[in-house]
Amino acid sequence: MAKEESKITNEERIKKEKNPLKLRPEIDKWAKEGFQAIPEDDHIRFKWFGCYLQKPKTDGYFMMRMRIPSGQFTSKQGREIAKFTNERARGLIDITTRQCFQVHWLTIADIPPIIDKLDEIGLGVLGACGDITRNITGNPLAGIDPEEYLNANGIISRYVKEISERPDLGDLPRKFKVSISGAPHNLAQPEINCIGIVGAKLEVNGETKFGYTIRVGGGLSTNPYFSKWLNVFLKDDNEVLAVCAGLTELYRDHGNRENRRKSRMKFLMDAWGHEKMREELEKKLGYKLTDYPNPQVVEKNSDPLGPNKMKQPGMNFIGVPIKVGRLNGDQLKKLCDIAEEFGNGLLRNTNKQNVLILGIPDANVAGAVKALEDSGIYSPKQTHNRIVSCTGSEFCNLAIVETKNRTAKLIDYLNEKNVSVDNINIHFSGCTNSCSQYSIADIGFIGGKTKGENDEMEEAYMLHLGGSIGNNPSFTHSVLKVKADQCGPIVEKLANQYYAKKVNGQSFRDFYKDYEKEQVAELLGIAISKGE
Repeated sequence: MAKEESKITNEERIKKEKNPLKLRPEIDKWAKEGFQAIPEDDHIRFKWFGCYLQKPKTDGYFMMRMRIPSGQFTSKQGREIAKFTNERARGLIDITTRQCFQVHWLTIADIPPIIDKLDEIGLGVLGACGDITRNITGNPLAGIDPEEYLNANGIISRYVKEISERPDLGDLPRKFKVSISGAPHNLAQPEINCIGIVGAKLEVNGETKFGYTIRVGGGLSTNPYFSKWLNVFLKDDNEVLAVCAGLTELYRDHGNRENRRKSRMKFLMDAWGHEKMREELEKKLGYKLTDYPNPQVVEKNSDPLGPNKMKQPGMNFIGVPIKVGRLNGDQLKKLCDIAEEFGNGLLRNTNKQNVLILGIPDANVAGAVKALEDSGIYSPKQTHNRIVSCTGSEFCNLAIVETKNRTAKLIDYLNEKNVSVDNINIHFSGCTNSCSQYSIADIGFIGGKTKGENDEMEEAYMLHLGGSIGNNPSFTHSVLKVKADQCGPIVEKLANQYYAKKVNGQSFRDFYKDYEKEQVAELLGIAISKGE
């Protein structure tokens, strides 16, 4: 036994010694005693309550992520978040690629009242971080999508209560990411989640049945994998939940707990293959699942922004592009006010870091657009509708370079130069961990260092090209190291070349797929140094 125990990672030891889900009484105690009273091991357990130490770790400030299933919140909930953001988090709030909000600059004394407030308004923090099922993501148009087969909001609500909050699933080998959508398209990004549920239809004896199909084993970071279809048809909500619970249990019991770098569901899926994964799942369920050969998705790799029709007659939603995914508390409150005045008070965060305002009658659309424009949040130009940025070195201990401000400068540059990037996904990441999902971007900028004048190291980016999700997905490939202040001109040249020479609706990825490094360097006017 001692030999077996010695194999586990430090994080596994920490979880075995004290259940992170039971940390709350100690958080309350530390809030009174101060940051220095927190044992180092509990910095790891804090993640189960959505909290990470902010950079630098010794200053005693925390970042907190919230659990907002499928990015859905009400104007009342949003106002409360805006209020404590202004009061306790220096007014700064970010939208994440998992449709959450995250705030910064929290002291230990701030954390208990925020957790209590989130619980009071029907949201929370459990599962926002840690080795547990993370915030469930979904189709931001669930329930209003003209293309969806089924409204998956009911499954998502039940998933949180019946699976995410199960105490025996609170200790997984590592984080576990799930997306659920009743639509046949991929706005919920099933390709890059541990479990991706997608709307499906099955023809049986001339009758059309609507249900779901599933992908398993996706994930990004430094070693990206696309999920694989299990080729099954799930007939209803109960079967979806049973399958998801079974897969989570398989991961809990068979995932790697000896090597954190090999512990994600994607590695278990890769080792087993989809046939064994399905076989083991069916053993757990006690019956055979319905075959569903050759599943496909409709490719939708960008948010629907501006005014759009809902499936409910006479109703609309407005997609609001949020510059670098960052708001202040006053802006969030304003969005909530507009949602209530012109719509039904419902809002959604998207995985592209934007916000949707729902339930706007035809007669109110013009007024809502004007109010958004007057607020300064919304611009019809929408240059930044597909530009995503991670937190970067401003707050993140892993990031090598700053991202948010540089991404904002890129957007300003493109606006000033009137460069169209409306169907080009551009993602900035402060390191190789892909929190910004650079691996599936058309253009990815990944933080690094390069030698500048006097051989001093300065911030730079590795330029990546060619990522996409859908039926023929691909990850980006590294092309060139570029200076941090050249991102704007680089995107301009790449975009202009693409628009000038693409043929027959050719995608950005396909246009550049055969470009060698030397061709890209020549186009951008960048000299390639030896060894590059």
